[in-house]
Amino acid sequence: MPKENATLETLTAYLLMTEEAIAHAKEGEIEAIAESLDRREEMIHRLHDQAENRGEKESLQALMEKIYAKEEELQNHLHRLRDEAKEQLSRIHRGKVARTGYKQSYDSPEGGFIDRRIGENHRR
Repeated sequence: MPKENATLETLTAYLLMTEEAIAHAKEGEIEAIAESLDRREEMIHRLHDQAENRGEKESLQALMEKIYAKEEELQNHLHRLRDEAKEQLSRIHRGKVARTGYKQSYDSPEGGFIDRRIGENHRR
């Protein structure tokens, strides 16, 4: 029986590490999308300035509509990834709390969790 418990603990630890890796990968993807949106915004401003200089406002308007539609799609994807990453990190945290015996409370001003054990505070 002790061997089975050790195997279960090892598999649980591996699962948590895998979930953390996925969550961090999502965070990386979120950062990449945010950077892409910033670059798109700069590109939009440059295109707008160029089109105004050449008097091509109608074709620019059609292009801008396409760009904004794509940007909205990316924003929605970004929000969905953030929500998934938050939920996944929350599940990981709840699993760690359950295994270690810490009580979980949410520290809303800074947006992080505080792990509480009697007489101890450990900020994550």
